Amino acid sequence: MWRVVIYLGLVVAGLIESLRLHVPFFNDNGSANPDEPYKLEQPEMSKAVYGRLGEGDDVAHFSFTAPVGHEPALILLIPAPSYTNYGLRASIRVFGPGLPAEGITSELTEQFMKIVGHEYVMVQSYTDSVQVAGEFHVTVERIAGKGTYCFCLGTGETRKIPRELFTRVDEIINRDELAKI
Repeated sequence: MWRVVIYLGLVVAGLIESLRLHVPFFNDNGSANPDEPYKLEQPEMSKAVYGRLGEGDDVAHFSFTAPVGHEPALILLIPAPSYTNYGLRASIRVFGPGLPAEGITSELTEQFMKIVGHEYVMVQSYTDSVQVAGEFHVTVERIAGKGTYCFCLGTGETRKIPRELFTRVDEIINRDELAKI
């Protein structure tokens, strides 16, 4: 019996160890100027960039450089408090070499999910193989409401994230939860 308990404990520890996460970044000052986008270095490493959209802050600009064959995974999440309490609705649009001049935007969804103890709504995702190397621009565009968004890029997850980054994510999401009370 004790061998089964030890075995199960090792399996659970292995599963926890294999948990992989996006590294959080914070776009505190916004990136409203298309000539000065928030630059995302190493697009192969997963990042979750938190920012805010609202009246007067309708668009956030991001950029990354990708080689031919790279498959950037772009995901737009909205923390549930911003989605339900403040009606934030947003979308992403991708511009770059080999893409139409008006950019590409994928279909909007509404998929609720829990990530590291917080409820999010995945509203959009986009993945495609890069056909022409170069610099790509992504806009996060406010459709309605206001609040916090989380723009994710990359598939190379990591397990080594400092606890203070998670504390900051908690503060950002809880700010929107508590402000509605």
